[in-house]
Amino acid sequence: MGGSGETTGSPLEDPFDNLYEGYRGKIYRVILRLVQNRSDAEDLTQETFVKVQKNLPHVRRPDSVPSWLYRIATNTALDFLRQSASRKNSYVVHVPMEDAPAATPSPALALDSAESASAVRDNADQLP
Repeated sequence: MGGSGETTGSPLEDPFDNLYEGYRGKIYRVILRLVQNRSDAEDLTQETFVKVQKNLPHVRRPDSVPSWLYRIATNTALDFLRQSASRKNSYVVHVPMEDAPAATPSPALALDSAESASAVRDNADQLP
């Protein structure tokens, strides 16, 4: 006597759910290597899978999904790094000269900005 519960299937039969469960940890680790911050990596992993879920119905070659998924994750992380570097630089650019301190910017701020720019360039150079 087949009930309606038998025809609905388990939630993991959905292609997106299978993709999410199979790749969530791998995508998180890729993003973490790029952004080097656990909280940001968690947020960017979720953002990546939101983009994947939105665009998965448009994928024409299912065999290309894994590489497509890694590309979305990498681009999401690199966009985040670019925006972060831009925000950090904008703090320096928007200070009116009459309000600026007489001393040069702190070494920590200069190092942080240089490291962010270097990380973005290094990661962009590794892209195919």
